[in-house]
Amino acid sequence: MLLNVPLQLQPGAVSLVVDASPTFEPLVVTENVPAEPIVEHLFEPLADTITEQGGYEYYNHRITLDLDNRPGVRDDYMIYLEVRKDDFEGSTWYRTGSQAFPDPRFEYNQGCDCLLATDGGEDNVSMENMVLEAWGGDNSGDNDEQSLRVRVGRPTASLFNHFKSVDAYYGALDNPFSEPASIQGNIPDGFGIFGVTNEVVISLLD
Repeated sequence: MLLNVPLQLQPGAVSLVVDASPTFEPLVVTENVPAEPIVEHLFEPLADTITEQGGYEYYNHRITLDLDNRPGVRDDYMIYLEVRKDDFEGSTWYRTGSQAFPDPRFEYNQGCDCLLATDGGEDNVSMENMVLEAWGGDNSGDNDEQSLRVRVGRPTASLFNHFKSVDAYYGALDNPFSEPASIQGNIPDGFGIFGVTNEVVISLLD
């Protein structure tokens, strides 16, 4: 279950306590709130033009992220590029965009429905110049104004591992030659995940 309204947590440990039975001891899971990610960005609106057969053209925005690689620890990131859609029911943010080109440092992950990035715990892996793209319009002349943002979250290690295992599980479902994959969690003697993230939100177009 994801919270609709994020909690404002202070640095340090946070615990989930579930006391659902008078017979058993309460279930307690504790995680540390991750450090706030340090993110530098460059937004280039309508930076790329793609021309297809018949003269149809569309234009992509380009977003370049520089993320932090802290020495001695593994840095993991959840990246969401989102566009806002407004209708009579209100406003909703939807995932949009993708990698501008293949990059082994990050890829789409089904577990979080995001771009999941990691330095793999290596201090010599740069987390700078991570390039995304998002549709910005076409030559039809009938283009809506966009509101675009990027969210970058730093998850706890257990949550990152959970997302990786979920993605591996789904990837193995339709492949008879793959190794069986189990979903990782951190609930003692049970199933599930108690995860915490710390994120920053950057408005690109409003």
